[in-house]
Amino acid sequence: MVETALVLPLFIVLLFGLIQWGFVMGARLTVGAACATAGRLTAIANPPLTDSELASSAREAVETMLNPSLFTATVAHTTSSLTGQPVTRVDCSYSLGLFMPLVVPGSSGGAITLRSSASAR
Repeated sequence: MVETALVLPLFIVLLFGLIQWGFVMGARLTVGAACATAGRLTAIANPPLTDSELASSAREAVETMLNPSLFTATVAHTTSSLTGQPVTRVDCSYSLGLFMPLVVPGSSGGAITLRSSASAR
């Protein structure tokens, strides 16, 4: 009985920590895929999409798993320093709420911000 009382809390923290990391990794992959989708649309859309359409397409890509109101996508247009060609960069971020912030390094206030970016020309 004493052994159970000592080991059970540690086991529960470990179990819920693994579940929390599963949510973090799933959200990270979803944010990365949303950015890649917007970047891909930049390269293949004919006629070219506007910045708001690209951000909207990235937001639609996260709707299946994440809350789109916590997702932001920004689009920036630059010129490549190597080739001189125009480059479109999509930066995405998502604030993921944590139910066990103790096991996630870098979290503050019970949330962690996940970021991803994609570039296309």
